[in-house]
Amino acid sequence: MKDKISFVLVAISSALIGSICCIGPIVSALIGIGAGASFAKFSSLRIPSMIIAIIALAFGFYVVYFKKHRVLCEDGECKVKTPGKLSKISLWIATILITFLLIFPNIINTSSTNAKLSSETGLSSVVIEVQDMDCEACFIPIKNSLEEKDGIAWFSPDFSKQEIEVKFDQKKIKVSDITYLINESGFKVKNVKQKRDKK
Repeated sequence: MKDKISFVLVAISSALIGSICCIGPIVSALIGIGAGASFAKFSSLRIPSMIIAIIALAFGFYVVYFKKHRVLCEDGECKVKTPGKLSKISLWIATILITFLLIFPNIINTSSTNAKLSSETGLSSVVIEVQDMDCEACFIPIKNSLEEKDGIAWFSPDFSKQEIEVKFDQKKIKVSDITYLINESGFKVKNVKQKRDKK
């Protein structure tokens, strides 16, 4: 029984470590602390941790459902010792949790536009490079900060380049205010480029 549960615990622990880069920024945004980037540094552990989780889970399924179980003979009576309900329930709960953690970054919907000023003309545009912003979950604390500020009309992240394009009204907000908001969300602005809109 203990060996079956230990593989479930290894699987869940590995999945949590592999998902801390996605879950951490969201939790920090929900409780209002700017620690999103510190969790994003764990993104390099995601794939190896998830592989370990899947292997441990697969081994758990093998032990619970497919492994030949030993026969105990006591007092002339023989019984096959099979895994109990707790082992099976634990395994299935772990499977559901790990599946959720695996697909979690792909199901987050962070609408990346803000329509407060979208009808106004004469907006300025910048592209801001943000260190360690490489997924939707990382973007949530930044998105929350930008949405709360008056003067920001629109923003869109590009995770492959770790950049956010921001359109804003210079009469209401400065570029330095925008970079301050991003830095306060726990991430670090690496570079800011003015963008010329094509006419």
